[in-house]
Amino acid sequence: MTTATTHLLPTNNTGDVRGFGRFTTDNPAELIRAADTSERLVAWAGWLDDAKADPSQGRFDPDFHAWSPAGWQALRDGIAAAIPSLRTHDATLCLRPHAGCVLSDPQGCLNFLRDDPPERVELLLDPVAMLTPMMMDKVEDHLARAFEALGDQPAVIGCVLAAAVETDGRVAHAPLVDYAEFAQLITGLWKASPLADRPVLVTDPRDASA
Repeated sequence: MTTATTHLLPTNNTGDVRGFGRFTTDNPAELIRAADTSERLVAWAGWLDDAKADPSQGRFDPDFHAWSPAGWQALRDGIAAAIPSLRTHDATLCLRPHAGCVLSDPQGCLNFLRDDPPERVELLLDPVAMLTPMMMDKVEDHLARAFEALGDQPAVIGCVLAAAVETDGRVAHAPLVDYAEFAQLITGLWKASPLADRPVLVTDPRDASA
């Protein structure tokens, strides 16, 4: 992967990624702590029930309330509360969608970006995070849809590239180097999209040098 700058995702979804931003487990549907000057703060894209969420592990159990109008409003209210601080510090909030979050699928993300998107808010495309076990039978179609819907959106500032594996009734990230066929599929879609010129993040050091 040499087209774009490659970064390694932090363990436990927290910590600074040099040259990209700071990952946090804060819930943007509730409260985002103040960002530092010129910082990009990366957070999972909102949830309502902490009992169904483990943001440090990137695990969000299905929650229909999160996808309801109340869930969308909670996310927008949380972002609105964060904007004054983002403005003051010339910072941005980068949302990372997940199948169990408020922003859960490509169409929902596209609607969010097209429907009067909040200022200083970006999106990090993570195609594997938006998959569910039911999608794995047609995973190529679902991945293609994600890149087609969001690849040309200016607010999508980068992409997570990983393999997808089913475990404990969910889909989890796995190293690309361990799943050659999946790696060929997702990197091919990525290289054919405008995101090939934007930062890419991987889950394993071996992928960063591939």
